[in-house]
Amino acid sequence: MRYAFRVGYVGEGFHGLARQPGLRTVEGEVLRVLTERGYRREGDFFLFSSRTDKGVSALSNVFAAELRKEPRLGEINASLRGVWVWARAPVSGSFNPVRDARMRWYRYVFPRRYSAEELDAMRGAARLFVGKHDFSSFAVVEDKNPVRTVKRIEVFNTGYTVMDIFAPGFLRQMVRRIATALMRVASGEWDEDEVKRRLVERDPVPPAPPEGLVLMDVHFPGIPWEVDPFWFGRMMEHWEGVERESMVRASLARARLFFQP
Repeated sequence: MRYAFRVGYVGEGFHGLARQPGLRTVEGEVLRVLTERGYRREGDFFLFSSRTDKGVSALSNVFAAELRKEPRLGEINASLRGVWVWARAPVSGSFNPVRDARMRWYRYVFPRRYSAEELDAMRGAARLFVGKHDFSSFAVVEDKNPVRTVKRIEVFNTGYTVMDIFAPGFLRQMVRRIATALMRVASGEWDEDEVKRRLVERDPVPPAPPEGLVLMDVHFPGIPWEVDPFWFGRMMEHWEGVERESMVRASLARARLFFQP
Protein backbone atom coordinates (compact mmCIF):
# COMPACT_ATOMS: atom_id res chain seq x y z
CA MET A 1 0.00 0.00 0.00
CA ARG A 2 1.27 3.47 -0.85
CA TYR A 3 0.77 6.46 1.44
CA ALA A 4 1.63 10.14 1.20
CA PHE A 5 2.66 12.11 4.29
CA ARG A 6 3.02 15.78 5.19
CA VAL A 7 6.09 16.46 7.27
CA GLY A 8 7.78 19.43 8.94
CA TYR A 9 11.29 20.02 10.29
CA VAL A 10 13.71 22.75 11.35
CA GLY A 11 16.58 22.65 8.90
CA GLU A 12 19.36 23.75 11.24
CA GLY A 13 19.41 20.29 12.84
CA PHE A 14 20.16 18.44 9.58
CA HIS A 15 22.70 18.33 6.75
CA GLY A 16 19.91 18.84 4.24
CA LEU A 17 17.15 16.50 3.16
CA ALA A 18 18.83 13.93 0.92
CA ARG A 19 20.60 10.90 2.40
CA GLN A 20 24.34 11.32 2.87
CA PRO A 21 26.62 8.64 4.35
CA GLY A 22 27.61 9.44 7.92
CA LEU A 23 25.51 12.62 8.15
CA ARG A 24 22.15 13.30 9.78
CA THR A 25 19.56 14.19 7.14
CA VAL A 26 15.78 14.48 7.07
CA GLU A 27 15.39 11.63 4.61
CA GLY A 28 17.77 9.43 6.58
CA GLU A 29 15.86 10.08 9.82
CA VAL A 30 12.49 9.19 8.27
CA LEU A 31 13.85 6.06 6.60
CA ARG A 32 15.47 4.92 9.84
CA VAL A 33 12.17 5.02 11.71
CA LEU A 34 10.06 3.47 8.95
CA THR A 35 12.54 0.61 8.66
CA GLU A 36 12.97 0.05 12.41
CA ARG A 37 9.21 0.01 12.91
CA GLY A 38 8.68 -2.55 10.15
CA TYR A 39 6.86 -0.26 7.72
CA ARG A 40 9.29 -0.75 4.84
CA ARG A 41 12.30 -2.69 3.65
CA GLU A 42 15.32 -1.57 1.68
CA GLY A 43 14.36 -1.05 -1.96
CA ASP A 44 10.68 -0.24 -1.30
CA PHE A 45 9.41 2.93 -3.00
CA PHE A 46 10.23 6.11 -1.06
CA LEU A 47 10.41 9.65 -2.44
CA PHE A 48 10.21 13.24 -1.17
CA SER A 49 8.46 15.89 -3.23
CA SER A 50 10.96 18.71 -2.67
CA ARG A 51 14.64 18.63 -1.83
CA THR A 52 15.76 21.18 0.75
CA ASP A 53 19.37 22.16 1.40
CA LYS A 54 21.19 22.29 4.73
CA GLY A 55 19.63 24.95 6.95
CA VAL A 56 16.33 25.13 5.05
CA SER A 57 13.18 24.29 7.03
CA ALA A 58 9.79 22.94 6.02
CA LEU A 59 6.31 23.35 7.40
CA SER A 60 4.81 20.94 4.89
CA ASN A 61 7.08 18.90 2.68
CA VAL A 62 5.56 15.68 1.31
CA PHE A 63 6.94 12.20 0.92
CA ALA A 64 5.36 9.01 -0.37
CA ALA A 65 6.28 5.46 0.60
CA GLU A 66 5.24 1.94 -0.22
CA LEU A 67 4.40 0.41 3.16
CA ARG A 68 3.93 -3.12 4.46
CA LYS A 69 1.31 -2.17 7.08
CA GLU A 70 -1.05 0.70 7.82
CA PRO A 71 0.87 3.68 9.21
CA ARG A 72 0.23 4.96 12.73
CA LEU A 73 1.46 8.53 13.12
CA GLY A 74 1.83 8.22 16.88
CA GLU A 75 4.19 5.27 16.54
CA ILE A 76 6.21 6.95 13.79
CA ASN A 77 6.53 10.31 15.56
CA ALA A 78 7.49 8.71 18.87
CA SER A 79 10.77 7.58 17.29
CA LEU A 80 11.53 10.60 15.09
CA ARG A 81 13.96 13.29 16.23
CA GLY A 82 13.49 16.79 14.83
CA VAL A 83 10.92 15.70 12.24
CA TRP A 84 7.13 15.69 12.61
CA VAL A 85 4.83 13.67 10.37
CA TRP A 86 1.50 15.40 10.88
CA ALA A 87 -0.80 14.20 8.08
CA ARG A 88 -1.27 11.11 5.96
CA ALA A 89 -3.33 9.97 2.98
CA PRO A 90 -3.66 6.73 1.01
CA VAL A 91 -2.64 7.23 -2.62
CA SER A 92 -2.57 5.13 -5.77
CA GLY A 93 0.37 2.88 -6.54
CA SER A 94 1.36 5.22 -9.37
CA PHE A 95 1.49 8.34 -7.18
CA ASN A 96 4.77 10.23 -7.50
CA PRO A 97 5.26 13.23 -5.15
CA VAL A 98 7.71 14.95 -7.50
CA ARG A 99 5.82 14.55 -10.76
CA ASP A 100 2.28 14.93 -9.38
CA ALA A 101 2.78 18.15 -7.40
CA ARG A 102 0.86 21.04 -8.95
CA MET A 103 2.24 23.94 -6.91
CA ARG A 104 5.03 24.62 -4.43
CA TRP A 105 5.04 27.51 -1.99
CA TYR A 106 8.24 28.82 -0.40
CA ARG A 107 8.64 31.65 2.08
CA TYR A 108 11.85 33.62 2.59
CA VAL A 109 12.09 35.75 5.74
CA PHE A 110 14.66 38.51 5.34
CA PRO A 111 16.94 39.33 8.30
CA ARG A 112 15.25 42.67 8.97
CA ARG A 113 12.13 44.72 8.30
CA TYR A 114 12.59 47.00 5.28
CA SER A 115 11.17 50.52 5.04
CA ALA A 116 8.13 51.34 2.93
CA GLU A 117 10.36 52.80 0.20
CA GLU A 118 12.63 49.75 0.19
CA LEU A 119 9.61 47.47 0.16
CA ASP A 120 8.22 49.20 -2.93
CA ALA A 121 11.56 48.68 -4.71
CA MET A 122 11.58 44.99 -3.75
CA ARG A 123 8.04 44.54 -5.02
CA GLY A 124 8.91 46.14 -8.34
CA ALA A 125 11.88 43.82 -8.77
CA ALA A 126 9.84 40.78 -7.66
CA ARG A 127 7.33 41.35 -10.46
CA LEU A 128 10.12 40.83 -13.00
CA PHE A 129 10.49 37.19 -11.93
CA VAL A 130 6.82 36.33 -12.48
CA GLY A 131 6.17 34.33 -15.63
CA LYS A 132 8.32 31.98 -17.69
CA HIS A 133 12.06 32.74 -17.58
CA ASP A 134 15.49 31.22 -17.91
CA PHE A 135 16.77 31.22 -14.31
CA SER A 136 20.39 30.29 -15.11
CA SER A 137 21.65 33.33 -13.17
CA PHE A 138 19.38 32.59 -10.24
CA ALA A 139 19.85 28.87 -9.59
CA VAL A 140 22.18 25.90 -9.56
CA VAL A 141 21.11 24.46 -12.90
CA GLU A 142 23.44 21.45 -13.25
CA ASP A 143 21.98 19.28 -16.04
CA LYS A 144 18.39 20.52 -15.67
CA ASN A 145 16.29 22.74 -17.89
CA PRO A 146 16.85 26.29 -16.52
CA VAL A 147 13.40 27.49 -17.58
CA ARG A 148 10.77 27.72 -14.85
CA THR A 149 7.42 29.50 -14.51
CA VAL A 150 6.80 31.58 -11.39
CA LYS A 151 3.10 32.07 -10.80
CA ARG A 152 3.16 34.66 -8.05
CA ILE A 153 5.49 36.56 -5.70
CA GLU A 154 4.31 38.58 -2.73
CA VAL A 155 6.59 40.77 -0.59
CA PHE A 156 5.22 42.21 2.64
CA ASN A 157 6.09 43.27 6.17
CA THR A 158 5.19 41.49 9.39
CA GLY A 159 7.79 41.61 12.15
CA TYR A 160 10.29 41.04 9.34
CA THR A 161 10.07 41.49 5.59
CA VAL A 162 8.79 38.31 3.95
CA MET A 163 8.71 36.98 0.37
CA ASP A 164 6.20 34.30 -0.62
CA ILE A 165 6.83 32.68 -3.99
CA PHE A 166 4.66 30.14 -5.84
CA ALA A 167 5.61 27.92 -8.79
CA PRO A 168 4.99 24.36 -9.99
CA GLY A 169 8.70 23.67 -9.62
CA PHE A 170 11.95 25.33 -8.56
CA LEU A 171 15.62 24.85 -9.32
CA ARG A 172 18.14 24.38 -6.53
CA GLN A 173 18.84 27.66 -4.63
CA MET A 174 16.44 29.52 -6.92
CA VAL A 175 14.39 31.11 -4.14
CA ARG A 176 17.47 32.11 -2.15
CA ARG A 177 19.10 33.74 -5.18
CA ILE A 178 15.94 35.67 -5.98
CA ALA A 179 16.00 36.81 -2.34
CA THR A 180 19.56 38.09 -2.87
CA ALA A 181 18.38 40.10 -5.87
CA LEU A 182 15.59 41.73 -3.87
CA MET A 183 17.98 42.65 -1.06
CA ARG A 184 20.37 44.25 -3.54
CA VAL A 185 17.55 46.25 -5.07
CA ALA A 186 16.42 47.38 -1.61
CA SER A 187 19.95 48.56 -0.79
CA GLY A 188 20.24 50.52 -4.03
CA GLU A 189 23.10 48.34 -5.28
CA TRP A 190 20.90 47.12 -8.15
CA ASP A 191 18.03 48.62 -10.08
CA GLU A 192 15.34 46.81 -12.07
CA ASP A 193 17.42 46.97 -15.24
CA GLU A 194 20.11 44.87 -13.55
CA VAL A 195 17.54 42.21 -12.66
CA LYS A 196 16.28 42.22 -16.26
CA ARG A 197 19.85 41.87 -17.55
CA ARG A 198 20.55 38.84 -15.40
CA LEU A 199 17.33 37.18 -16.53
CA VAL A 200 18.70 37.40 -20.08
CA GLU A 201 22.45 37.01 -19.59
CA ARG A 202 24.07 34.25 -17.55
CA ASP A 203 25.64 36.12 -14.63
CA PRO A 204 25.29 34.05 -11.43
CA VAL A 205 23.95 35.56 -8.22
CA PRO A 206 25.01 34.15 -4.80
CA PRO A 207 22.28 32.63 -2.63
CA ALA A 208 20.91 34.30 0.49
CA PRO A 209 21.45 32.39 3.77
CA PRO A 210 19.42 29.17 3.99
CA GLU A 211 18.14 29.79 7.51
CA GLY A 212 15.50 32.24 6.28
CA LEU A 213 13.88 29.79 3.86
CA VAL A 214 10.83 27.66 4.64
CA LEU A 215 9.01 25.25 2.34
CA MET A 216 5.45 26.15 3.27
CA ASP A 217 3.43 23.67 1.23
CA VAL A 218 3.30 21.36 -1.75
CA HIS A 219 -0.14 21.12 -3.36
CA PHE A 220 -1.66 17.94 -4.75
CA PRO A 221 -5.29 18.30 -5.90
CA GLY A 222 -7.73 15.69 -4.69
CA ILE A 223 -5.66 14.06 -1.94
CA PRO A 224 -7.84 13.36 1.16
CA TRP A 225 -5.35 14.41 3.87
CA GLU A 226 -6.01 13.15 7.37
CA VAL A 227 -4.43 15.79 9.64
CA ASP A 228 -3.35 14.87 13.16
CA PRO A 229 -3.80 18.11 15.16
CA PHE A 230 -1.79 16.73 18.08
CA TRP A 231 1.39 16.23 16.07
CA PHE A 232 0.92 19.45 14.13
CA GLY A 233 0.65 21.23 17.48
CA ARG A 234 3.74 19.50 18.85
CA MET A 235 5.70 20.63 15.80
CA MET A 236 4.67 24.24 16.28
CA GLU A 237 5.49 24.10 20.00
CA HIS A 238 9.00 22.97 19.14
CA TRP A 239 9.49 25.76 16.61
CA GLU A 240 8.43 28.35 19.16
CA GLY A 241 11.20 27.07 21.42
CA VAL A 242 13.97 27.73 18.89
CA GLU A 243 16.32 30.51 19.99
CA ARG A 244 14.78 33.98 19.66
CA GLU A 245 17.70 35.33 17.62
CA SER A 246 17.42 32.58 15.02
CA MET A 247 16.08 33.39 11.55
CA VAL A 248 14.54 29.91 11.58
CA ARG A 249 12.39 30.84 14.56
CA ALA A 250 11.35 34.07 12.89
CA SER A 251 10.44 32.23 9.69
CA LEU A 252 8.34 29.63 11.40
CA ALA A 253 6.64 31.99 13.81
CA ARG A 254 5.47 34.07 10.85
CA ALA A 255 4.54 30.91 8.96
CA ARG A 256 2.11 29.95 11.68
CA LEU A 257 0.22 33.19 11.19
CA PHE A 258 -0.61 32.38 7.59
CA PHE A 259 -0.66 28.60 7.18
CA GLN A 260 -3.73 26.49 7.84
CA PRO A 261 -3.36 22.69 7.65
